[in-house]
Amino acid sequence: MVKLSDFIFFKMSTQNTYISQSLWFLWVGALIINTISFLTIWYKIHPSGLPVALHYTVLSGIDILGPGTELYKVPFIGSLVFVVNLILSFRLRKDQFL
Repeated sequence: MVKLSDFIFFKMSTQNTYISQSLWFLWVGALIINTISFLTIWYKIHPSGLPVALHYTVLSGIDILGPGTELYKVPFIGSLVFVVNLILSFRLRKDQFL
């Protein structure tokens, strides 16, 4: 008979360290969303040095104009946060349960 604990957790080493499979799903999901945001900017908008609308509101219209290359800041910051979290999770995994 399959136990719920066998399905949710798998053992990484001989220590008492377990990593939930749902955490791996979140890591992969974050990577996919970040990749999609980068590719959407790359293929749909084709940013260049020309001014584009960086912020738009319904009431006042375009608030902030800037070079199109500024649009890459959001996926870049997302990638940076992803890498820092991944490094921290592997370093902290040795001592704690995640």
